[in-house]
Amino acid sequence: MNPLISEEVPKTLSGGAKLLQAPVELVPQAAWSFIETLLLGNDLLLIVHRREAPCLVAVVSSTLAKSRMNLKQGSLWLEREELDFLEQRPAVLATSLVRTPHLNARQLVNSLRGLMMDIAIQGMVPAGGSRLVILISPGGVLLDLVKTVEEMDAAQAERLADEQREIGDAK
Repeated sequence: MNPLISEEVPKTLSGGAKLLQAPVELVPQAAWSFIETLLLGNDLLLIVHRREAPCLVAVVSSTLAKSRMNLKQGSLWLEREELDFLEQRPAVLATSLVRTPHLNARQLVNSLRGLMMDIAIQGMVPAGGSRLVILISPGGVLLDLVKTVEEMDAAQAERLADEQREIGDAK
């Protein structure tokens, strides 16, 4: 048994996996992203064990209980400036921290829980004080969640600035 491929992966792929219906031509640069899209479409994720060359990843099922237990702990930690890495990595499970200086993180998390598609592989947790949010999700979905939280915080900052201007004008 390959230690980098969980035992559920062959079962998933042999049990009616969504495979290609026609030949596909890809430029080499797009091949990896395409493969990850196929993996994600078949409920498989990549857990990155080593980012440096040679890259080491594990393929795990996102639907079968044995794999789901430790998925979040195995996610790749990325700083905000590293998140562009995920644009072409839809199957990589990753975690990032978002600062929300203008929003209460606990209220924000409660409001956004409806965006979570699969709570076993996604997470949104207020951290530390009430101005940090930890987000866990596969690839591009994490990138979209981070952008959403940042846009909400920016909108709140603008609203607060407008209120301060109105108070100043009233004096």
